[in-house]
Amino acid sequence: MAEKNPALNCVTPKGRLSFPQLFEAKAFQKNEPKFSATILFDKKTDLADLKKAVKEAIKDKWGDQVPKGLSLPFKDGDEKDTEGYAGTVYVSASSKFKPQIVDQKREEILAHEDIYAGCFVRFSLTANAWELKEGKAILKRGVSFYLNAVQKLADGERMVKRKNASDIFGDVETDGSNDASNFEDEDDFLK
Repeated sequence: MAEKNPALNCVTPKGRLSFPQLFEAKAFQKNEPKFSATILFDKKTDLADLKKAVKEAIKDKWGDQVPKGLSLPFKDGDEKDTEGYAGTVYVSASSKFKPQIVDQKREEILAHEDIYAGCFVRFSLTANAWELKEGKAILKRGVSFYLNAVQKLADGERMVKRKNASDIFGDVETDGSNDASNFEDEDDFLK
């Protein structure tokens, strides 16, 4: 069996992690469950290696006859109404297989809370050219990235904003007793 073209593989520059679904595969709509994540880059970031992998995938699939209207993996964050996306280019990637997640020392990250939307990461990706067909008709063509691995580079401000529990709740004075009036019989409660 021939080995896939190594030029399809790339490692991204440092970016911010968004929408990580890295520990458990999730199905969107009626598609098969996948692991997925998005990485955000400042618009000034050099994405030459990613673009080279995409061009190689196009060449592998269609040769010199590049189809018009290809869907490419690079998206403009200014066009997405999501906090943290303004001024960015973002790339989403997915896989049927769980990507390995490592830290700066290449040690595996197992704790879900250690990898979150807003931390700084880089991805190992493989570019893949595809065609969506219905019968013999080609509905859409494009290039996507398979997610192979994630390396956490640094902590960052969480993109999911929620209040700290200590700011929500006040102190509670307790006398050690349980007030039985809070544990009514279900039938009495519904009357």
